[in-house]
Amino acid sequence: MSTTTAAPLQRGLFIAGEVQPPSDTTLAITNPGTGEVVGHATRADAAAVDEAVRAAHAAFGPWSALSYSERGEVLHACAEAFAAHETAYTRFLQLYRSADWDAAEGALAECENLGVAGLKKLYHVYRERIDEWRKAPPPADWDGTFTATSK
Repeated sequence: MSTTTAAPLQRGLFIAGEVQPPSDTTLAITNPGTGEVVGHATRADAAAVDEAVRAAHAAFGPWSALSYSERGEVLHACAEAFAAHETAYTRFLQLYRSADWDAAEGALAECENLGVAGLKKLYHVYRERIDEWRKAPPPADWDGTFTATSK
């Protein structure tokens, strides 16, 4: 079975609705269970903080112009979207971990249909893994994890 090496996490800043590329100045991302450094996140310098504050101020105007009930509608819609995805994704993970590949693939399609653009890559990875597991099934005592060994 071919697998991929899990690349270390590299995270840039999120400013004005956009993810910035990671910089050379970073902070370690540590797995709290093992203490292992699993990646790095950009350490914001003064210029980045100023940019983020300016973006927040710019966004505040339109947001603050909304009535309390309009803001509530926006937040309620966000909560509903999150809950819908959480339910669908939980169902998918349960089927995936039980090695029910056909049902997992169907549940994954339901997640994709929710249209969360930022999760397209994750869904693609799971599709590839399901294809690999169909070719070479995991052992009977499989715990649902995937160990990447190459890229």
